[in-house]
Amino acid sequence: MSQKSSGVLVGMGIFAFCLGLSPWASAQASPPLARLQCLSIPSAQLQPSLLPRQIEAGVETIHRDSERVITAYLPLPGGKFKGPIGDLNSNKNFKSTLPPRFVTSDGTVQRAFIGFDQRPGTRLDACIAEVAQVVLKATGGDRESIFRFLEAHIQDYLRPVAEGVALPWDRGLSESEHLKRIFASAANDPVGRYPRSSGVFHPVIPFEAYLKLGYGYCVEKAIFTSMILERLGIAHRLVSGGTQETGHTWIQLQDGRVLDPTWQVLDQPSEPISPSAWFRYGTTWVFEDQIFPYLILN
Repeated sequence: MSQKSSGVLVGMGIFAFCLGLSPWASAQASPPLARLQCLSIPSAQLQPSLLPRQIEAGVETIHRDSERVITAYLPLPGGKFKGPIGDLNSNKNFKSTLPPRFVTSDGTVQRAFIGFDQRPGTRLDACIAEVAQVVLKATGGDRESIFRFLEAHIQDYLRPVAEGVALPWDRGLSESEHLKRIFASAANDPVGRYPRSSGVFHPVIPFEAYLKLGYGYCVEKAIFTSMILERLGIAHRLVSGGTQETGHTWIQLQDGRVLDPTWQVLDQPSEPISPSAWFRYGTTWVFEDQIFPYLILN
């Protein structure tokens, strides 16, 4: 086993979570940033966001096969922010939708946890509605055109983060020796065992902060795309997995195609190859994690 301090353990290899850049076009120029009116609405006219400022970090093994073991950090319920731990990868029948309030991670503690509050009247609710209207105006509601628009234009709202650059709220975040010990001990846990408690509280950044800054990683881009598709009534599922080098999150459509707003790909994937279920879309081989836990807030 080898461990990288990013917070992901993999058998006989190193696995870091997504940089938000295409693996074959990491030097591409950032697109112009689209202006969102929702970000300028006075707070007094909106429902306040009900998210924790920080929450305890847990540790759980999320994938195990003959090639790799993946262990990740995730938010745990506590205090007045209670709720069940869900699985972002569980929507196999394309019928589930994202909860009104939840907190997720990219699997590491080098980046803040991300909080989402899309209840009616919140700023995020207004932003989803605004972008959904932009999509409808640009596509006339044609589904194929919607997919093509989201493939190309989510990066107008969340530009790629360059490798080696930390977002303002991530600067100074690191993995303590205490966390490393808990992380290492969780590597032998079965997939799906309730996360180990760390006693360490980690910052939670509202998703709107990413929209205001105009930058995001694959997790933020895929979840925002999912929320827009839900607002438009289009069935799909979020998928978290990885490549040989990095973790990644994308969208799977009902027809089996992958919609990836980070790598800007809309493609029919290849058949999975056993025993580790590798498949390819675009030019990259990927696999799906067996689970990807997140905290659903009551």
